[in-house]
Amino acid sequence: MYDKILIPLRIQPLHIGHVSMLKKASQIANNITILITSSTKIDSNNPFFGNERKLMLKKTLNDLNITNYEIYLLPSFEHEENNYWINYIIKNHLEEKTQILSGNTWIKNTFSQKGFKCINPNEIINNKINISATQIRDMIIKEDKTYEKYLASGTKHYFNEFKIKERIIQATNLSNTN
Repeated sequence: MYDKILIPLRIQPLHIGHVSMLKKASQIANNITILITSSTKIDSNNPFFGNERKLMLKKTLNDLNITNYEIYLLPSFEHEENNYWINYIIKNHLEEKTQILSGNTWIKNTFSQKGFKCINPNEIINNKINISATQIRDMIIKEDKTYEKYLASGTKHYFNEFKIKERIIQATNLSNTN
């Protein structure tokens, strides 16, 4: 059992792959800290504001009766500010024995270089769900209804209220015109 696991996520949108990782993390750690990254950035890869993703995440975790978590919105940093991003997380969200849970190679390498233990989701999840938020956004754009089976309960709950489909299509159209 770990004392604390930190999980940086973009969740654009939150899907069942994220959910399976969060469920397992809540079972193997006393506390999980979820950082919603790029919380102030809106573009074709980030169609939702951080506070919207936080609502989707809280609804999903509540539906699963997961209570041992904290959620923080992490400000957006430009790519050249990666060291600032990491130092911000270390200063504000990490304690000495915190484990980092991420499948992102850059995140794993960067935190490992700073002396933090990183756990790959494949190490803790038996039946990994092979889906990404990018694939789901692509399905939505192509009007492939199979995307619905991959959405987390909180995402489904807010799907119409946040106009998820329309926003993904609009964000993609805007990026194609630039």
